[in-house]
Amino acid sequence: MAAGHDAMGLNASVGANDRSERLFVRHLGQLGIDRVLDIGANAGQFAGKLRALGYEGTILSVEPQSGCYPQLLANARLDPRWIVLPRQGAGAEPGFLELNIAENSYSTSMLAVHDNHLRAERTTRTIGTERVFVNRASDLMRPELLASVEAIKIDVQGYERQVLEGLLPHLPRVRLLQVELSMVECYVGAPDMFALDRWIVAELGFERVSLEPSYYDETRGVVQQYDGIYHRPAQPGPPAVRRLGIQVGAVSTSIGGAYERRAGNGADAGPHWFKLCVKSWTQTAPKVVSVSEQAPAADPVEWARTERKPALAEVFRTMESMTDKHVLLTNADIALTSAMKSLFPVLDPNVVYFGNRTDVTDPKGNGELVVKGLYLGGFDYFVLPHEFVREINRTKAFPEHFRVGEPWWDYLLPILALASGYPVKRIQRPVPLAMHFAHETRFAHALWIENGERFCRTLETLRAVPHNPIPGFLDELLAAAAHPDPVTRLNQVAAALCAAL
Repeated sequence: MAAGHDAMGLNASVGANDRSERLFVRHLGQLGIDRVLDIGANAGQFAGKLRALGYEGTILSVEPQSGCYPQLLANARLDPRWIVLPRQGAGAEPGFLELNIAENSYSTSMLAVHDNHLRAERTTRTIGTERVFVNRASDLMRPELLASVEAIKIDVQGYERQVLEGLLPHLPRVRLLQVELSMVECYVGAPDMFALDRWIVAELGFERVSLEPSYYDETRGVVQQYDGIYHRPAQPGPPAVRRLGIQVGAVSTSIGGAYERRAGNGADAGPHWFKLCVKSWTQTAPKVVSVSEQAPAADPVEWARTERKPALAEVFRTMESMTDKHVLLTNADIALTSAMKSLFPVLDPNVVYFGNRTDVTDPKGNGELVVKGLYLGGFDYFVLPHEFVREINRTKAFPEHFRVGEPWWDYLLPILALASGYPVKRIQRPVPLAMHFAHETRFAHALWIENGERFCRTLETLRAVPHNPIPGFLDELLAAAAHPDPVTRLNQVAAALCAAL
Protein backbone atom coordinates (compact mmCIF):
# COMPACT_ATOMS: atom_id res chain seq x y z
CA MET A 1 0.00 0.00 0.00
CA ALA A 2 1.45 3.37 -0.95
CA ALA A 3 1.99 5.91 1.82
CA GLY A 4 0.46 9.38 1.64
CA HIS A 5 2.31 12.51 2.77
CA ASP A 6 -0.51 14.87 3.75
CA ALA A 7 -0.79 14.49 7.53
CA MET A 8 -4.31 15.95 7.40
CA GLY A 9 -5.45 14.01 4.33
CA LEU A 10 -7.60 10.97 3.69
CA ASN A 11 -4.68 8.52 3.71
CA ALA A 12 -3.47 9.74 7.08
CA SER A 13 -6.95 9.13 8.49
CA VAL A 14 -7.13 5.62 6.99
CA GLY A 15 -3.69 4.73 8.32
CA ALA A 16 -4.47 5.98 11.81
CA ASN A 17 -7.67 3.95 12.11
CA ASP A 18 -6.18 0.53 11.25
CA ARG A 19 -9.70 -0.61 10.37
CA SER A 20 -8.58 -3.53 8.21
CA GLU A 21 -6.23 -4.91 10.85
CA ARG A 22 -8.84 -4.50 13.58
CA LEU A 23 -11.40 -6.48 11.58
CA PHE A 24 -8.81 -9.12 10.72
CA VAL A 25 -7.78 -9.58 14.36
CA ARG A 26 -11.41 -9.76 15.46
CA HIS A 27 -12.09 -12.62 13.05
CA LEU A 28 -8.82 -14.36 13.97
CA GLY A 29 -10.17 -14.51 17.51
CA GLN A 30 -13.68 -15.56 16.52
CA LEU A 31 -12.37 -18.36 14.30
CA GLY A 32 -9.71 -19.50 16.78
CA ILE A 33 -6.88 -19.14 14.25
CA ASP A 34 -3.35 -19.28 15.64
CA ARG A 35 -1.23 -19.01 12.46
CA VAL A 36 -1.19 -16.20 9.87
CA LEU A 37 0.76 -16.16 6.60
CA ASP A 38 1.75 -12.56 5.75
CA ILE A 39 2.66 -12.40 2.04
CA GLY A 40 4.14 -9.05 1.07
CA ALA A 41 5.38 -8.17 4.54
CA ASN A 42 7.67 -5.24 3.58
CA ALA A 43 9.32 -4.31 6.90
CA GLY A 44 6.62 -5.98 9.01
CA GLN A 45 4.06 -3.21 9.35
CA PHE A 46 1.05 -5.55 9.15
CA ALA A 47 2.50 -8.03 11.66
CA GLY A 48 3.39 -5.19 14.01
CA LYS A 49 -0.21 -3.96 13.93
CA LEU A 50 -1.55 -7.46 14.65
CA ARG A 51 0.68 -7.64 17.73
CA ALA A 52 -0.34 -4.14 18.85
CA LEU A 53 -3.99 -5.22 18.56
CA GLY A 54 -3.41 -8.23 20.81
CA TYR A 55 -2.93 -11.14 18.39
CA GLU A 56 -0.60 -13.70 20.02
CA GLY A 57 -0.46 -16.45 17.40
CA THR A 58 2.29 -17.28 14.93
CA ILE A 59 2.95 -14.89 12.03
CA LEU A 60 4.93 -16.17 9.04
CA SER A 61 6.24 -13.28 6.92
CA VAL A 62 7.22 -13.41 3.24
CA GLU A 63 9.11 -10.56 1.55
CA PRO A 64 11.35 -10.46 -1.57
CA GLN A 65 12.94 -6.98 -1.33
CA SER A 66 16.57 -6.94 -0.19
CA GLY A 67 16.20 -3.30 0.87
CA CYS A 68 13.56 -3.83 3.55
CA TYR A 69 14.26 -7.49 4.43
CA PRO A 70 16.91 -6.66 7.10
CA GLN A 71 14.43 -4.32 8.83
CA LEU A 72 11.80 -7.06 8.72
CA LEU A 73 14.24 -9.42 10.45
CA ALA A 74 15.10 -6.74 13.02
CA ASN A 75 11.43 -6.02 13.79
CA ALA A 76 10.72 -9.74 14.32
CA ARG A 77 13.94 -10.36 16.29
CA LEU A 78 12.58 -10.64 19.84
CA ASP A 79 9.24 -12.24 18.95
CA PRO A 80 9.56 -16.07 18.99
CA ARG A 81 6.27 -16.53 17.13
CA TRP A 82 7.02 -14.05 14.36
CA ILE A 83 8.84 -16.17 11.78
CA VAL A 84 10.46 -14.57 8.75
CA LEU A 85 10.79 -16.99 5.83
CA PRO A 86 13.85 -16.79 3.52
CA ARG A 87 13.82 -13.74 1.26
CA GLN A 88 11.57 -14.61 -1.69
CA GLY A 89 8.36 -13.69 -3.45
CA ALA A 90 5.22 -15.79 -3.88
CA GLY A 91 3.30 -16.51 -7.06
CA ALA A 92 1.71 -19.15 -9.27
CA GLU A 93 4.91 -20.81 -10.50
CA PRO A 94 8.49 -20.96 -9.22
CA GLY A 95 11.13 -18.93 -11.04
CA PHE A 96 13.29 -15.83 -11.01
CA LEU A 97 11.60 -12.53 -11.92
CA GLU A 98 12.51 -8.84 -12.05
CA LEU A 99 11.02 -6.92 -9.13
CA ASN A 100 10.27 -3.23 -9.80
CA ILE A 101 11.58 -1.33 -6.76
CA ALA A 102 9.48 1.70 -5.82
CA GLU A 103 10.93 4.81 -4.24
CA ASN A 104 8.70 4.32 -1.19
CA SER A 105 9.35 0.51 -1.12
CA TYR A 106 5.66 -0.14 -0.22
CA SER A 107 4.64 0.08 -3.88
CA THR A 108 7.28 -2.33 -5.16
CA SER A 109 5.73 -4.86 -7.55
CA MET A 110 6.38 -7.64 -10.02
CA LEU A 111 4.26 -5.50 -12.38
CA ALA A 112 4.97 -2.07 -13.84
CA VAL A 113 3.38 0.82 -11.96
CA HIS A 114 0.51 2.50 -13.87
CA ASP A 115 0.17 6.24 -14.50
CA ASN A 116 -2.96 6.23 -12.30
CA HIS A 117 -0.83 5.37 -9.27
CA LEU A 118 1.99 7.71 -10.23
CA ARG A 119 -0.43 10.61 -10.52
CA ALA A 120 -1.79 9.93 -7.04
CA GLU A 121 1.61 9.39 -5.40
CA ARG A 122 4.93 10.22 -7.06
CA THR A 123 6.92 8.00 -4.69
CA THR A 124 5.38 4.93 -6.31
CA ARG A 125 7.79 5.49 -9.22
CA THR A 126 10.25 2.72 -10.04
CA ILE A 127 13.85 3.56 -9.14
CA GLY A 128 15.42 0.22 -10.03
CA THR A 129 14.90 -3.49 -10.48
CA GLU A 130 16.02 -6.55 -8.56
CA ARG A 131 16.16 -10.19 -9.63
CA VAL A 132 14.32 -12.26 -7.01
CA PHE A 133 13.15 -15.82 -6.63
CA VAL A 134 9.38 -16.21 -6.67
CA ASN A 135 8.23 -19.46 -5.09
CA ARG A 136 4.95 -21.18 -5.84
CA ALA A 137 2.89 -19.92 -2.91
CA SER A 138 1.85 -23.43 -1.88
CA ASP A 139 5.55 -24.42 -1.69
CA LEU A 140 6.61 -21.77 0.82
CA MET A 141 6.59 -24.54 3.45
CA ARG A 142 6.04 -28.28 3.60
CA PRO A 143 2.41 -29.15 2.71
CA GLU A 144 1.59 -30.47 6.18
CA LEU A 145 2.95 -27.28 7.76
CA LEU A 146 1.15 -24.97 5.34
CA ALA A 147 -2.03 -26.91 6.14
CA SER A 148 -1.87 -25.53 9.71
CA VAL A 149 -2.13 -21.96 8.35
CA GLU A 150 -5.78 -20.87 8.21
CA ALA A 151 -5.39 -17.11 7.69
CA ILE A 152 -3.55 -15.34 4.88
CA LYS A 153 -2.93 -11.69 4.11
CA ILE A 154 -1.74 -10.79 0.59
CA ASP A 155 -0.43 -7.32 -0.25
CA VAL A 156 1.73 -7.64 -3.37
CA GLN A 157 0.80 -4.63 -5.48
CA GLY A 158 -1.28 -6.08 -8.29
CA TYR A 159 0.21 -9.59 -8.14
CA GLU A 160 -2.52 -10.92 -5.84
CA ARG A 161 -4.17 -13.14 -8.47
CA GLN A 162 -0.90 -15.00 -9.12
CA VAL A 163 -0.38 -15.57 -5.39
CA LEU A 164 -3.91 -16.93 -5.00
CA GLU A 165 -3.42 -19.22 -8.00
CA GLY A 166 -0.27 -20.55 -6.36
CA LEU A 167 -2.27 -21.22 -3.21
CA LEU A 168 -5.18 -23.03 -4.92
CA PRO A 169 -4.37 -26.48 -3.43
CA HIS A 170 -4.37 -24.93 0.04
CA LEU A 171 -7.19 -22.36 -0.16
CA PRO A 172 -10.03 -24.76 0.83
CA ARG A 173 -8.42 -24.90 4.29
CA VAL A 174 -8.07 -21.13 4.60
CA ARG A 175 -10.80 -19.57 6.74
CA LEU A 176 -9.74 -15.91 6.75
CA LEU A 177 -8.26 -13.94 3.85
CA GLN A 178 -7.21 -10.34 3.31
CA VAL A 179 -6.28 -9.20 -0.22
CA GLU A 180 -5.42 -5.80 -1.63
CA LEU A 181 -7.85 -4.78 -4.40
CA SER A 182 -7.51 -1.90 -6.90
CA MET A 183 -10.58 0.00 -8.10
CA VAL A 184 -8.51 1.60 -10.88
CA GLU A 185 -5.52 0.10 -12.67
CA CYS A 186 -2.61 0.83 -10.34
CA TYR A 187 -0.28 -1.78 -11.85
CA VAL A 188 -0.17 -2.65 -15.54
CA GLY A 189 -2.17 -5.80 -16.28
CA ALA A 190 -3.49 -6.35 -12.76
CA PRO A 191 -7.16 -7.34 -12.44
CA ASP A 192 -9.52 -4.72 -11.07
CA MET A 193 -11.17 -5.18 -7.71
CA PHE A 194 -14.51 -6.26 -9.15
CA ALA A 195 -13.07 -9.14 -11.17
CA LEU A 196 -10.82 -10.30 -8.33
CA ASP A 197 -13.58 -9.98 -5.75
CA ARG A 198 -16.03 -12.01 -7.89
CA TRP A 199 -13.44 -14.75 -8.37
CA ILE A 200 -12.71 -14.95 -4.64
CA VAL A 201 -16.41 -15.18 -3.76
CA ALA A 202 -17.95 -17.09 -6.65
CA GLU A 203 -15.15 -19.56 -7.42
CA LEU A 204 -12.99 -19.78 -4.31
CA GLY A 205 -16.01 -19.95 -2.01
CA PHE A 206 -15.24 -17.16 0.46
CA GLU A 207 -17.81 -14.78 1.94
CA ARG A 208 -17.21 -11.05 2.15
CA VAL A 209 -16.50 -9.49 5.52
CA SER A 210 -15.73 -5.99 4.28
CA LEU A 211 -14.10 -3.90 1.56
CA GLU A 212 -12.06 -1.34 3.48
CA PRO A 213 -10.56 1.73 1.75
CA SER A 214 -6.79 1.52 2.11
CA TYR A 215 -5.44 4.20 -0.25
CA TYR A 216 -6.94 7.38 -1.69
CA ASP A 217 -5.95 9.44 -4.68
CA GLU A 218 -5.74 12.68 -2.69
CA THR A 219 -5.67 14.79 -5.87
CA ARG A 220 -9.13 13.56 -6.90
CA GLY A 221 -10.58 12.50 -3.56
CA VAL A 222 -11.36 8.96 -4.73
CA VAL A 223 -10.36 5.54 -3.45
CA GLN A 224 -7.75 3.73 -5.50
CA GLN A 225 -7.22 0.62 -3.35
CA TYR A 226 -9.22 -1.44 -0.88
CA ASP A 227 -8.44 -4.23 1.56
CA GLY A 228 -10.83 -7.06 0.77
CA ILE A 229 -11.47 -9.18 3.86
CA TYR A 230 -13.15 -12.59 3.41
CA HIS A 231 -13.93 -15.57 5.62
CA ARG A 232 -15.47 -19.02 5.76
CA PRO A 233 -17.59 -18.76 8.93
CA ALA A 234 -19.43 -22.06 8.44
CA GLN A 235 -16.26 -24.14 8.20
CA PRO A 236 -15.48 -26.12 11.40
CA GLY A 237 -12.94 -24.53 13.68
CA PRO A 238 -9.65 -26.00 14.92
CA PRO A 239 -9.44 -28.48 17.80
CA ALA A 240 -10.00 -27.10 21.27
CA VAL A 241 -6.41 -28.02 22.21
CA ARG A 242 -4.08 -25.08 21.58
CA ARG A 243 -1.54 -25.87 18.87
CA LEU A 244 1.18 -23.49 20.04
CA GLY A 245 3.77 -24.41 22.64
CA ILE A 246 6.13 -27.39 22.68
CA GLN A 247 7.28 -30.18 24.96
CA VAL A 248 10.98 -31.07 24.97
CA GLY A 249 11.36 -34.78 25.64
CA ALA A 250 15.15 -34.99 25.60
CA VAL A 251 18.38 -33.03 25.62
CA SER A 252 20.93 -34.46 23.20
CA THR A 253 24.64 -33.68 23.46
CA SER A 254 28.01 -35.35 22.94
CA ILE A 255 30.40 -35.58 25.86
CA GLY A 256 33.68 -36.94 24.52
CA GLY A 257 35.62 -38.07 27.59
CA ALA A 258 36.58 -36.15 30.73
CA TYR A 259 35.46 -32.55 30.92
CA GLU A 260 38.69 -30.63 31.54
CA ARG A 261 39.99 -27.39 30.15
CA ARG A 262 43.43 -26.21 31.26
CA ALA A 263 44.07 -22.96 29.46
CA GLY A 264 47.47 -21.33 29.37
CA ASN A 265 46.17 -18.32 31.26
CA GLY A 266 44.93 -20.51 34.11
CA ALA A 267 41.23 -20.20 33.27
CA ASP A 268 39.52 -23.56 33.76
CA ALA A 269 35.87 -24.39 33.47
CA GLY A 270 36.59 -27.93 34.61
CA PRO A 271 34.25 -30.34 36.38
CA HIS A 272 32.39 -27.61 38.29
CA TRP A 273 31.13 -26.08 35.06
CA PHE A 274 30.32 -29.53 33.72
CA LYS A 275 28.13 -30.26 36.76
CA LEU A 276 26.32 -26.98 36.21
CA CYS A 277 25.70 -27.94 32.56
CA VAL A 278 24.38 -31.40 33.48
CA LYS A 279 22.08 -29.96 36.14
CA SER A 280 20.70 -27.43 33.67
CA TRP A 281 19.98 -30.18 31.11
CA THR A 282 18.13 -32.36 33.60
CA GLN A 283 16.03 -29.37 34.64
CA THR A 284 15.16 -28.73 30.98
CA ALA A 285 14.03 -32.21 29.87
CA PRO A 286 13.19 -35.57 31.48
CA LYS A 287 15.94 -37.34 29.52
CA VAL A 288 19.55 -36.40 28.70
CA VAL A 289 21.56 -38.50 26.23
CA SER A 290 25.22 -38.21 25.26
CA VAL A 291 25.96 -39.59 21.80
CA SER A 292 29.69 -40.11 22.18
CA GLU A 293 32.69 -42.40 21.97
CA GLN A 294 33.17 -42.42 25.73
CA ALA A 295 30.77 -42.88 28.59
CA PRO A 296 29.71 -39.59 30.23
CA ALA A 297 30.95 -39.32 33.79
CA ALA A 298 27.67 -37.95 35.03
CA ASP A 299 24.37 -39.27 36.33
CA PRO A 300 21.68 -39.35 35.06
CA VAL A 301 23.06 -38.75 31.56
CA GLU A 302 22.39 -41.78 29.36
CA TRP A 303 25.02 -43.01 26.92
CA ALA A 304 24.49 -43.79 23.24
CA ARG A 305 27.82 -45.32 22.32
CA THR A 306 29.70 -44.57 19.09
CA GLU A 307 33.04 -45.93 17.85
CA ARG A 308 34.62 -42.49 17.52
CA LYS A 309 33.62 -38.82 17.70
CA PRO A 310 30.15 -39.00 16.17
CA ALA A 311 29.07 -37.43 12.92
CA LEU A 312 25.98 -35.26 13.19
CA ALA A 313 24.20 -37.77 10.95
CA GLU A 314 24.81 -40.37 13.67
CA VAL A 315 23.54 -38.01 16.36
CA PHE A 316 20.36 -37.44 14.35
CA ARG A 317 19.80 -41.16 13.92
CA THR A 318 20.08 -41.60 17.67
CA MET A 319 17.85 -38.60 18.45
CA GLU A 320 14.93 -40.12 16.56
CA SER A 321 14.60 -42.90 19.16
CA MET A 322 15.11 -40.66 22.21
CA THR A 323 11.57 -39.26 22.29
CA ASP A 324 8.52 -38.56 20.14
CA LYS A 325 8.60 -34.94 21.35
CA HIS A 326 11.02 -32.11 20.60
CA VAL A 327 14.76 -32.60 21.15
CA LEU A 328 17.09 -29.85 22.35
CA LEU A 329 20.50 -30.42 20.73
CA THR A 330 23.36 -28.60 22.42
CA ASN A 331 27.12 -28.55 22.69
CA ALA A 332 28.54 -30.31 25.75
CA ASP A 333 29.82 -27.14 27.44
CA ILE A 334 26.54 -25.21 27.34
CA ALA A 335 24.54 -24.51 30.51
CA LEU A 336 20.88 -23.82 29.78
CA THR A 337 19.13 -21.21 31.91
CA SER A 338 15.64 -21.38 33.39
CA ALA A 339 14.62 -18.77 30.79
CA MET A 340 15.09 -21.42 28.12
CA LYS A 341 12.50 -23.78 29.60
CA SER A 342 10.09 -20.92 30.27
CA LEU A 343 10.18 -20.17 26.53
CA PHE A 344 8.83 -23.58 25.47
CA PRO A 345 5.12 -22.75 26.03
CA VAL A 346 5.30 -19.89 23.50
CA LEU A 347 7.24 -21.64 20.72
CA ASP A 348 5.58 -22.90 17.56
CA PRO A 349 5.90 -26.71 17.25
CA ASN A 350 6.41 -26.55 13.47
CA VAL A 351 9.50 -24.32 13.61
CA VAL A 352 13.19 -25.23 13.93
CA TYR A 353 14.56 -22.87 16.59
CA PHE A 354 18.24 -22.18 17.28
CA GLY A 355 20.38 -19.59 18.99
CA ASN A 356 23.67 -18.16 20.15
CA ARG A 357 25.30 -18.72 23.51
CA THR A 358 26.17 -16.05 26.03
CA ASP A 359 29.84 -16.14 27.07
CA VAL A 360 30.53 -15.78 30.80
CA THR A 361 33.61 -15.74 33.04
CA ASP A 362 34.31 -16.25 36.72
CA PRO A 363 37.02 -13.62 37.33
CA LYS A 364 37.08 -14.05 41.13
CA GLY A 365 36.86 -17.83 41.05
CA ASN A 366 33.93 -17.82 43.49
CA GLY A 367 31.10 -18.84 41.16
CA GLU A 368 29.90 -15.26 40.53
CA LEU A 369 29.57 -15.29 36.76
CA VAL A 370 30.14 -12.17 34.71
CA VAL A 371 28.50 -11.87 31.29
CA LYS A 372 30.91 -10.99 28.48
CA GLY A 373 28.29 -10.89 25.74
CA LEU A 374 26.49 -12.85 23.06
CA TYR A 375 28.76 -15.01 20.93
CA LEU A 376 27.80 -14.43 17.29
CA GLY A 377 30.36 -16.71 15.66
CA GLY A 378 28.14 -19.78 15.66
CA PHE A 379 25.00 -21.45 17.00
CA ASP A 380 25.14 -23.58 20.13
CA TYR A 381 21.67 -25.03 20.60
CA PHE A 382 18.76 -26.18 18.45
CA VAL A 383 15.17 -27.00 19.40
CA LEU A 384 14.08 -29.62 16.88
CA PRO A 385 10.63 -31.05 16.08
CA HIS A 386 10.60 -34.85 16.08
CA GLU A 387 9.15 -34.81 12.55
CA PHE A 388 12.12 -32.75 11.36
CA VAL A 389 14.63 -35.17 12.92
CA ARG A 390 12.82 -38.03 11.24
CA GLU A 391 12.84 -36.23 7.87
CA ILE A 392 16.59 -35.55 8.07
CA ASN A 393 17.18 -39.23 8.75
CA ARG A 394 14.81 -40.37 6.00
CA THR A 395 16.53 -38.23 3.36
CA LYS A 396 20.06 -38.70 4.76
CA ALA A 397 20.39 -34.92 4.47
CA PHE A 398 23.28 -34.47 6.93
CA PRO A 399 26.61 -35.30 5.22
CA GLU A 400 28.64 -37.81 7.27
CA HIS A 401 31.81 -35.69 7.39
CA PHE A 402 30.34 -33.01 9.72
CA ARG A 403 31.17 -34.05 13.27
CA VAL A 404 30.19 -32.88 16.74
CA GLY A 405 32.33 -30.07 18.09
CA GLU A 406 33.82 -29.23 14.71
CA PRO A 407 33.13 -25.96 12.84
CA TRP A 408 30.35 -25.35 10.31
CA TRP A 409 27.88 -28.09 11.31
CA ASP A 410 25.85 -25.50 13.21
CA TYR A 411 25.60 -23.31 10.09
CA LEU A 412 24.50 -26.26 7.99
CA LEU A 413 21.61 -27.36 10.19
CA PRO A 414 19.35 -24.31 9.52
CA ILE A 415 20.10 -24.64 5.80
CA LEU A 416 18.99 -28.28 5.82
CA ALA A 417 15.82 -27.30 7.68
CA LEU A 418 14.93 -24.64 5.08
CA ALA A 419 15.78 -27.00 2.22
CA SER A 420 13.39 -29.52 3.82
CA GLY A 421 10.56 -26.97 3.92
CA TYR A 422 10.73 -26.17 7.65
CA PRO A 423 10.62 -22.55 8.88
CA VAL A 424 13.56 -21.55 11.06
CA LYS A 425 13.88 -18.91 13.75
CA ARG A 426 16.95 -17.66 15.60
CA ILE A 427 15.90 -17.09 19.21
CA GLN A 428 17.02 -13.75 20.60
CA ARG A 429 15.91 -12.65 24.03
CA PRO A 430 16.92 -9.87 26.47
CA VAL A 431 18.14 -12.48 28.99
CA PRO A 432 20.67 -15.32 28.47
CA LEU A 433 19.21 -18.65 27.41
CA ALA A 434 22.42 -20.67 27.04
CA MET A 435 25.68 -19.87 28.84
CA HIS A 436 29.21 -20.87 27.93
CA PHE A 437 32.40 -20.47 29.96
CA ALA A 438 34.55 -18.27 27.73
CA HIS A 439 37.76 -19.75 26.39
CA GLU A 440 40.10 -19.45 23.45
CA THR A 441 39.16 -21.11 20.14
CA ARG A 442 40.19 -24.77 20.26
CA PHE A 443 39.71 -26.19 16.78
CA ALA A 444 42.48 -26.01 14.18
CA HIS A 445 42.27 -23.26 11.58
CA ALA A 446 42.92 -25.82 8.85
CA LEU A 447 39.84 -27.75 9.97
CA TRP A 448 37.76 -24.56 9.85
CA ILE A 449 38.81 -24.05 6.22
CA GLU A 450 38.33 -27.72 5.31
CA ASN A 451 34.84 -27.92 6.76
CA GLY A 452 33.97 -24.51 5.33
CA GLU A 453 34.82 -25.72 1.85
CA ARG A 454 32.70 -28.83 2.50
CA PHE A 455 29.89 -26.53 3.60
CA CYS A 456 30.08 -24.61 0.31
CA ARG A 457 30.10 -27.84 -1.70
CA THR A 458 26.99 -28.94 0.21
CA LEU A 459 25.33 -25.63 -0.75
CA GLU A 460 26.11 -26.38 -4.39
CA THR A 461 24.66 -29.88 -4.05
CA LEU A 462 21.46 -28.52 -2.50
CA ARG A 463 21.21 -25.86 -5.21
CA ALA A 464 21.25 -28.56 -7.89
CA VAL A 465 18.31 -30.46 -6.36
CA PRO A 466 15.18 -30.21 -8.57
CA HIS A 467 12.28 -28.28 -6.98
CA ASN A 468 14.64 -26.91 -4.32
CA PRO A 469 12.51 -24.50 -2.23
CA ILE A 470 15.27 -21.96 -1.43
CA PRO A 471 17.31 -21.33 -4.62
CA GLY A 472 17.39 -17.59 -4.05
CA PHE A 473 18.80 -17.97 -0.54
CA LEU A 474 21.38 -20.52 -1.70
CA ASP A 475 22.38 -18.22 -4.57
CA GLU A 476 23.04 -15.43 -2.06
CA LEU A 477 25.33 -17.67 -0.03
CA LEU A 478 27.11 -19.03 -3.10
CA ALA A 479 27.63 -15.47 -4.38
CA ALA A 480 29.37 -14.69 -1.11
CA ALA A 481 31.60 -17.72 -1.76
CA ALA A 482 32.98 -16.30 -5.01
CA HIS A 483 36.10 -14.66 -3.55
CA PRO A 484 39.35 -16.44 -4.54
CA ASP A 485 40.96 -16.23 -1.09
CA PRO A 486 39.60 -19.14 1.03
CA VAL A 487 39.61 -17.28 4.36
CA THR A 488 37.88 -14.21 2.91
CA ARG A 489 35.45 -16.43 1.03
CA LEU A 490 34.40 -18.40 4.09
CA ASN A 491 34.15 -15.33 6.30
CA GLN A 492 31.84 -13.77 3.70
CA VAL A 493 29.68 -16.90 3.58
CA ALA A 494 29.39 -17.02 7.38
CA ALA A 495 28.52 -13.30 7.53
CA ALA A 496 25.90 -13.65 4.77
CA LEU A 497 24.30 -16.63 6.52
CA CYS A 498 24.09 -14.97 9.92
CA ALA A 499 22.71 -11.75 8.38
CA ALA A 500 20.01 -13.71 6.53
CA LEU A 501 18.90 -15.57 9.66
